[in-house]
Amino acid sequence: MEAILTILNPDIILLTETWLHSNIDSATLYIPGFTVEPELRRDRNDTTNGIGGGLLVYKRDSLDLMVIPNSKTFNQYCSFKVDNLTITLVYRPPSSKAENMESLCELLRDSEKESIFIGDFNAPGINWEKQSSDSRNKGLLEAASEANLEQLVNWPTHTRGNVLDLVLTNAAENIISTVDHGRLDNSDHTMIGIVCQTRANTQKMAKGRLRWHETRTE
Repeated sequence: MEAILTILNPDIILLTETWLHSNIDSATLYIPGFTVEPELRRDRNDTTNGIGGGLLVYKRDSLDLMVIPNSKTFNQYCSFKVDNLTITLVYRPPSSKAENMESLCELLRDSEKESIFIGDFNAPGINWEKQSSDSRNKGLLEAASEANLEQLVNWPTHTRGNVLDLVLTNAAENIISTVDHGRLDNSDHTMIGIVCQTRANTQKMAKGRLRWHETRTE
């Protein structure tokens, strides 16, 4: 993974399906030049050893971000701000019940201005180009539409050909690129690379553009 980070040079790393649990100390997850944000670590506690979930956020040591406390009952998300952008990392288990899906829809509907949602939504029944959906995932599509969230991933993110990993945003003008970086090791999902522009970097281009990547460990 460190070799990939050297090539991609991200400022933020977003991980889903970490399978971390309480017996794994964050200190053992050290990557040179990066800090694990402890308040943005979300282990899945309703399965054995965190199997089937888990979220983790790394940031460059020099980068400042502000953690936003969770306010919804949706079981796998975390949010933070970088300058004017509000970033929310999401993992929706494929076995989620209707109540959990509705809580995710509520999270989208209540999005702030200049928000970006990224992660594994496990909603293969949605065709984002045609804005159509099967009955199970129709609520998610409708919630994204109501919140004026545009979906930016236009390639299959899973080996079965489904678009499971999404980038939903009401601030598309801040996003310079969304890129498929291929799979990490034996993962069955692709890595998503995003380059975006914050207000601070607009005024301070010498600092460079903000980059982050969503990947997973399995």
